[in-house]
Amino acid sequence: MGLPVDVDGSLYIARGLTVGGVAMDVTRKSNKIMHGLRHIRELIDEDANALTTIATNQQCGIDPSPVWNSYVTQVDFGFEESRSGSRLKLGDL
Repeated sequence: MGLPVDVDGSLYIARGLTVGGVAMDVTRKSNKIMHGLRHIRELIDEDANALTTIATNQQCGIDPSPVWNSYVTQVDFGFEESRSGSRLKLGDL
């Protein structure tokens, strides 16, 4: 584990780690997800059916009464309509 080390009052950490000891790639992925969710929240605040509208515009086959769940994989993240399995990708990781 890469813990910060104090040398003469200066804090040193291994390359690629935050001061909290979290790997930078994990932090970057987390930030992408949070920014994507913030954007969708803004859209939903304006229109409660925003995900359905986006799916319809992208010609995704979704259930007439969609139920949306978030998903995160090793490579991307977004929302999945649980009945049809259609996915709306928010971004890549």
